[in-house]
Amino acid sequence: MTRYMIYMPAEGPDRLIPCGEGGSLTLSEMETLVDGSIEVFDSCLEPEWAREPVDTIRLVVGEDAWLFDAKQNYRALLQARQQDYSKIVGDAFLCAEVDGELIGFTLPVARTICEEFGIDVDVFFHNIPPCSAMEGCPFFRIGQSFVFPAATVFLLFTF
Repeated sequence: MTRYMIYMPAEGPDRLIPCGEGGSLTLSEMETLVDGSIEVFDSCLEPEWAREPVDTIRLVVGEDAWLFDAKQNYRALLQARQQDYSKIVGDAFLCAEVDGELIGFTLPVARTICEEFGIDVDVFFHNIPPCSAMEGCPFFRIGQSFVFPAATVFLLFTF
C-alpha cells in the first residue's frame, strides 16, 4: 500500500509525496523537502485522523529555516499545536508517527485531511512508484514523463 506525506511549501502548490518502502521517506528525502535538517512539531490533528493506530500526527519543518528568513508558511502554521510559531516557516509536511518513525498516510486519509483543512492538493497521484524508485526524487520538472511497466505518467508539478 502506497502512503503519502502532505507537502505544504511556503510558496507554490501543495502536493502529496509518495513514500518508499515501509511507508516512509528517507531522512535525506525529508531534508530535501524542507531545505535542510528537519524539526518535528506536534500537529493540531488528533491521531484518530490517521484511521489506524498511530502515536501522533506530526508537522515537519526545516530546523534552521527561521534563521534564514524563510517565508511564513500559513498553511503549516494552521496545523501546528501551541509551539514556537516563529519556527513554522519555509516548506513543511504532515505525516504520522508510529514508534518514533515518521510514516505517510493512506491515500483516502491524505485526501480527507487535505479537504477538511483546506490544503489545496491539485493532483492526487495513482500508480506512481515510491519516491525512492524515481530518478532524482523528489525533484521533477513540469511535463517530464516517466515510463513504467504498467503505464506512462505525466507529472504536472515542479518543486
